[in-house]
Amino acid sequence: MLAFLALPSEHALVLGIIFFFNNESLNLLVNNYKKDLALGFLLTEGYIQASTAINIVNNALKLKQNEWVKDFLNQYE
Repeated sequence: MLAFLALPSEHALVLGIIFFFNNESLNLLVNNYKKDLALGFLLTEGYIQASTAINIVNNALKLKQNEWVKDFLNQYE
C-alpha cells in the first residue's frame, strides 16, 4: 500500500512514474502468462501449480481483467 504523506511534488511525480512502469511491466507479465498458458508451458500433467494460478489471478486482477480471470478460473478449476 502506498501512502502519499506530505511528499514534495517531485517525489510524488517519481512515485507516479514508478507506478506507470510497474503497471506496464505487470501487463507484460500477464500477457506472457496468457501466451504460456496457450502453449501449455504452465501445465504439469494438465494442471497448473496453485502458486502459479494465484499469481496469474492476482496480477490480472491488478490490471482489472476481471472477465479474463473469471474465464481462467472456469477453465482451470
